[in-house]
Amino acid sequence: MQEQIITKNQCKICDEKSCAVSALKEDELELMSRNSSQVHFQEEEMIFKQNSPASHIIFIKQGLVKEHMSGPNKKDQILKIVKGPAFLRVASKLKYNINSYSATTLTESKICFIDIGVFKDLLFKNSSFSYEVLISVCEDGLYCFDKFVNQTQKHIHGRLADALLFFSSEIYNDSHFTLPITITELADLIGSSRESVSRCLQTFKKEEIIGFNGQKICMNILDKTKLQIISKAG
Repeated sequence: MQEQIITKNQCKICDEKSCAVSALKEDELELMSRNSSQVHFQEEEMIFKQNSPASHIIFIKQGLVKEHMSGPNKKDQILKIVKGPAFLRVASKLKYNINSYSATTLTESKICFIDIGVFKDLLFKNSSFSYEVLISVCEDGLYCFDKFVNQTQKHIHGRLADALLFFSSEIYNDSHFTLPITITELADLIGSSRESVSRCLQTFKKEEIIGFNGQKICMNILDKTKLQIISKAG
């Protein structure tokens, strides 16, 4: 593991500000700058660990991060893949003083650690900032509802189609991309087994919906419309 590079934030001139931080006044931006740091992470480095103390709000400035949680059987489950710029589940940080899940980088990333006390203070003082943070919290909640319904009501073909469309549209904005996770992790993400996902990928390939190769799967979505139909049908 390479040594992490820690720098002080300059929120006022940052090009990756969230909508919430963009709503802060100049003195509030200065306050946030004094009470936050930017850390440069390499690929596959843990940002924070489940059940560890939560003293900071986490903002992904650049990069790709997986949120994951260990359940009662100690099996690790991927909750969500998050692309910066974005906050990581603000609600859980504000409510509890421990991290309810873990976060690990999937790519080289720049992560901002914002003092949670200062963040709460800004929520009380600036209504526009609070509103934008609330929107982020609502989006997290709606994502969880949508994922729960899909995983309980869709067959594996529909769930896998959802995941591939998510990576294509939300993460890479391209039909050609390399999956940032393994087949096993992809199975965890959609609530299935590695064997079932592998068989489903081969079916999609045989039907010329997708093309892929390599140990790190280089994906090519050949028929996005058909994939969308599978996703909708479930």
